[in-house]
Amino acid sequence: MIRSNHPNIILHIDHNQAKLYHLKPEGDYEVQEITPENMPEDRPPSFKRKFSILPTRSAQKSRGTKTPRGQINPQYYSEIAHAIRNAPSVIVLSRGKGKSNAANYLMKHLKAHHAEILPRIIENKTINRPTTNQMIAESRLAFERHENNVNIAKFST
Repeated sequence: MIRSNHPNIILHIDHNQAKLYHLKPEGDYEVQEITPENMPEDRPPSFKRKFSILPTRSAQKSRGTKTPRGQINPQYYSEIAHAIRNAPSVIVLSRGKGKSNAANYLMKHLKAHHAEILPRIIENKTINRPTTNQMIAESRLAFERHENNVNIAKFST
């Protein structure tokens, strides 16, 4: 199997920030952060805050208000696509369900504008607050499983 000069990437994404972990073969990694341009400056990325600034769902229901939502910035998803375009394999990690899951918006954006990247996304998982070491360890195993499956498929044909 021919090795790419570009590292595999773990993409941990939400609507406020994307963290890309560029995995190096020797076991180390580099972190790259991408944030949307239209994010309010007083609202820190969700990876850096312990508690949500937004009111809870029950408090909103009692006041008859809806969850505040900003517009989805397509430039944010284009920047992410640009950052992962050369990676041989990508694992996308996110949290939430439905409209609250930023990975769903990313996948739709990739399908519409960057379809050549989709085959290199080997997993799209929903997770809840993993540590960085947990993400790295589980993702390395997933990359190994993927490489083994690719090699098995090549030998069986």
